[in-house]
Amino acid sequence: MKRRAFMAGLGGAAAATALSPALGQEPMRRIGVLLGGALNDREMLSRIDVLRQALVPLGWVEGRNYRFEQRSANDPERARWEATALVAGAPDLIVTSTGLGVAELRHATSSIPILFVTWLTRSAAG
Repeated sequence: MKRRAFMAGLGGAAAATALSPALGQEPMRRIGVLLGGALNDREMLSRIDVLRQALVPLGWVEGRNYRFEQRSANDPERARWEATALVAGAPDLIVTSTGLGVAELRHATSSIPILFVTWLTRSAAG
């Protein structure tokens, strides 16, 4: 009898797992971010905030259905290390704003999409 109860419980757990997306639970997506400046720099923080705000109208809310893993690098050795670390975490997407970042990410993965973004400064935009 204990074996039947265990098997029934196991089947119920499997069904609940299979149905959870249909019941409104969204998977938590991971977005890697590799920037060219220091992560605590006001400009870098502002750029990441712009990215967050751009995702909201598309239904993406940080902490609800995605989370960022942020890294930065200004030299080739550091970029290589950070790109490898990001890829090892298997994010669903990697966003970068540097040519160096793109080059190192392309060496590190051929299966994770890489999105290259260009930031306009206020002086260039206005």
